[in-house]
Amino acid sequence: MSRLDSEVTRLQAQLERGEANRQSLEYELARARKEVAEGRRSASDRETLMQGMHESTKSRRYNANLR
Repeated sequence: MSRLDSEVTRLQAQLERGEANRQSLEYELARARKEVAEGRRSASDRETLMQGMHESTKSRRYNANLR
């Protein structure tokens, strides 16, 4: 019986290590997803800014040509 008890204890410890590893991986995945989302927002914000600057430049050039 002692052999079975030690085997159960070993397997429980292995299971707990696997669970801790799973939780760590889930945390890392959540962080990576958050970073990707922030990067996308930042890229979108830069694109919007550049479009606005482009429109402003076009408008100034058009107005300058009218003079």
